Parts: sequence; C-alpha cells; structure tokens
Amino acid sequence: MFGLIARKVIANPWKTIAVWAIGVVLIIFFSPNLADYTTGNQQSFLPTSFESVRAQSAGAEFFPAQ
Repeated sequence: MFGLIARKVIANPWKTIAVWAIGVVLIIFFSPNLADYTTGNQQSFLPTSFESVRAQSAGAEFFPAQ
C-alpha cells in the first residue's frame, strides 16, 4: 500500500503538492474561529480564594480599563 502511494507521489509531484494545498485551504476555510472557543480571561476558571484572583479583582476595581 505504501509502495503504491510512494510511486504515485514520485510520478506526480505537482499533483501531490496541489492536493496538499487544496487540503490546507479547505481546512483553513472550514475550521471554526479560535476566539469562539478561547478566552483571554484566565481568572474565570480559578476559585475566588486564590490570591491572584483577589488581586485581579482589586486591580479591576481601582484601575478600570479605559
């Protein structure tokens, strides 16, 4: 099986490159936006008893974003 694939790739290198390029374009086009599944707020999953969470809350209270 791998021998057959290797022979096809060696016989048609530009077709192989084209198939890979088309595959990459399709994956990029149909993949979801990463921002839909991630967040920049790393504080949201930590317990409120952590010192870093309390510090972040104090910072947000006394120094609000402009």
